[in-house]
Amino acid sequence: MSFVNHVSIGIPYTDQGEELALAIESVLAQTHQDWELLLVGDGPSAKSSAIVSRYNDPRIRVFESDTRVGLAATLNKVAHLAKYPILARMDGDDVMHPQRIARQKEALDSDPDLDLVGSHAYLIDEDCLLIGKFLEPELPTSGAGYLRSNAFSHPTVMGRTEWFRSHPYDENLLRGQDKELWLRTWSKSRFLKLPDRLLFYRVPRSMSSKRLRRNEAYNRKILKMYAHLEPSYASKFKRTLSSFAKEIVLLGGDMPVVAEALYARKWAPLEEIEFQQASLYLKSLADILVSSEDDPTRVTALTVTYGNRFELLEKAVESAFKAGAARMIIVDNGSTQQSSAKIDALAAGNARIVVIRNVENEGSAPAFGKGMQHFVDQMNDDYLWMLDDDNLPAEDALKELLHVLKKREATLGPSLPCATAAVRPANTRHAAFLEGRTASFLYPPVGSFMYFDLLSRILTKFPTAKKTPATRRVPFAEIPYAPYGGLLLSRATIKLIGYPKKDLVLYEDDTEYTSRIPAMGGSLLLCRAASVEDIDAKWSNGAGSSGLKGLILADNENRTYFSVRNRVMFDSSQARGAYKRIQLQLNRWIFLIVAAGYAIRTRRLAQYRLIHRAASDALDTNGNRPVDAARHAVL
Repeated sequence: MSFVNHVSIGIPYTDQGEELALAIESVLAQTHQDWELLLVGDGPSAKSSAIVSRYNDPRIRVFESDTRVGLAATLNKVAHLAKYPILARMDGDDVMHPQRIARQKEALDSDPDLDLVGSHAYLIDEDCLLIGKFLEPELPTSGAGYLRSNAFSHPTVMGRTEWFRSHPYDENLLRGQDKELWLRTWSKSRFLKLPDRLLFYRVPRSMSSKRLRRNEAYNRKILKMYAHLEPSYASKFKRTLSSFAKEIVLLGGDMPVVAEALYARKWAPLEEIEFQQASLYLKSLADILVSSEDDPTRVTALTVTYGNRFELLEKAVESAFKAGAARMIIVDNGSTQQSSAKIDALAAGNARIVVIRNVENEGSAPAFGKGMQHFVDQMNDDYLWMLDDDNLPAEDALKELLHVLKKREATLGPSLPCATAAVRPANTRHAAFLEGRTASFLYPPVGSFMYFDLLSRILTKFPTAKKTPATRRVPFAEIPYAPYGGLLLSRATIKLIGYPKKDLVLYEDDTEYTSRIPAMGGSLLLCRAASVEDIDAKWSNGAGSSGLKGLILADNENRTYFSVRNRVMFDSSQARGAYKRIQLQLNRWIFLIVAAGYAIRTRRLAQYRLIHRAASDALDTNGNRPVDAARHAVL
């Protein structure tokens, strides 16, 4: 396996507490997801260790030592622990911009001779409030320039792992180890500083005077080590004198006036729109931690979008978060360039959104499968909530689904799969359930063909198939399968039933996938109190529906082919035993005879031949016949 796209990220920590959780969440929110996170505790506090233990993401590796060895030694340890060729670092109380890793890696990839890349930064205070842009110099062009200023904000740097190993930090320095490293290496290395602000750099408003005095002492030590870089004795004397003067002022203790004056020199105002966007991002990170504290059960929502559907998607994402989702995975399944750009902008402003991109539309089965795989492998939330990109869940929908699911899980135990499905009124079966129809009459039995079963048609004419009075309606019902939109299932259930079948491409892939739950002895429940609205006109609700007339009148060859082929494959797989196989064939003959008659009346014989061919592909080869490339074009 190639790891050319992977990045190692190192965060040393001691006693940062909840600030460390925010730093970790900002790594999880990166648009570039191919990374490992090295959390290296240098004699950490119990609280910091407890926070680290919350995360079970397999990409996170934790190393802790009982005694403190200092930042320089810890960073050298990070370099030797790193598995990948590029290494980024950050302090345990800072916050990454969501595109930090992607942009800095792009810079390194575009220039093989580049050793180290940093960036500009935002300034935040101890309460994680955005202050403004952090004032810092551009990269110096001389040794004297590196001596007079700190070239990089240290937590912004990313470089080649071998460079860090070949140029270790000076472990004798407890302060200023980054400045000493730049001074030692600038003349034989290539550095770059991006103009983008890719880090939220935390500087408390009230830094202790004792710490500031210690910083000045180490500045003078470094000045002495590299005094030869100063152009004259006078300039060296001036810098030393200035450092002593600062230390003398700080001997007066923690004076608010001095602290305020020093802090004011660190930042400048931002343009209003950038300030608002950056503030919203910080708030979204904080919201993740708040939701985790309020309820230990965390739910990630997953949706797939395509084409030019951003306006629908944006509403769906907003509704999912309002309903209580902690995070959102968006699989961009071949969206237009304009929609993809809007999706990136949406994710850049919300740390809870992860985007997975397919250049072309691969179909719903591969796309949802890719999102589910990401959830299982790279996220640590408890449950996954699947939604279509035009689904607007009611605000209490997730709460209801989770309540019912947890109760049923407690009954079944961990060895059986379990899921809950929201009611979607646009779905004809769900609408009938809401109106009081018994669930057993809403789904075609085994042996049916394209939802048609002669015996069921006859039975629905009897009173037992009529509506149930409202006072007797059950809050949920066992169903044989469900659509993706509104489905809630646990990580454990996904591991039990696997992922959608990619070769189904689209249509009925959700039917096949969710049918595995009852087939394995588990429970799939349709919840009356959990509602999800479909805001887009569905292809399946008009011409092109799986109903006979809709299929004949449909004008999309690919959709018709896959909906018929996949449904018949499913029907065939369920019809086990001689009696059910005979029932399936009888229903098939009746369905096709009626379909042929309707096609003749509407002059749609070409569409009938397509339906017949799709059914034959499914029944004759169980869907294993190669499908030509044209049919894989999902429109």
